[in-house]
Amino acid sequence: MPSFSIHLAVARAVDAARTPLYFVGALAPDAMDYPHKEHLHFRTCDNRADELVKLARATDPTDDFAEGVLVHLFTDWLWDTTQLTRYRQHDQSDDWWRSYQSHTGEASSHIYYTEPWAQPLWQAMLAVPQGEFGSIAGIAPQDITNLMQGEMRRVQRVRGPSTFFPPELVADFVAHAAQAYVAWRCLHDYCEVE
Repeated sequence: MPSFSIHLAVARAVDAARTPLYFVGALAPDAMDYPHKEHLHFRTCDNRADELVKLARATDPTDDFAEGVLVHLFTDWLWDTTQLTRYRQHDQSDDWWRSYQSHTGEASSHIYYTEPWAQPLWQAMLAVPQGEFGSIAGIAPQDITNLMQGEMRRVQRVRGPSTFFPPELVADFVAHAAQAYVAWRCLHDYCEVE
């Protein structure tokens, strides 16, 4: 569960030429509350990796929204097993979630204000009509719009970078996650041939 801007950076590194709908999909799985979000992200499953593979095989790679959702869920899986685990080893307090969200918010804000693609991409995503959004059980199109609008307000209030997730670490994670996703997607029924 990285920040929204990290999700967008990974999705962009996977395929920057996709439509804004793809990037909406790359945020959409977070437009629901716990515990339903945990189920959607396969965190409650016995084998998260197997569930992701099943979803990959069922996802049409030409469906921008659905592919964005898949990139999101893969990115969360990779982040949870690397960066979130590292953070939990660092902060074992009962209040770890609050400080964790502060750090990911700072990392997100830093991307928003320093990457030339970030602000135009957010505007393009907000311009996508809700009628074009794909379907995710338990998430209404308005929930996705509310999530994006809320994050826009949040990212504009917070200033980064994060000391725990500094820009160099985030850039390395983004590059690694994008490469890992492309290789993983190829292993599971879809290889884009150039």
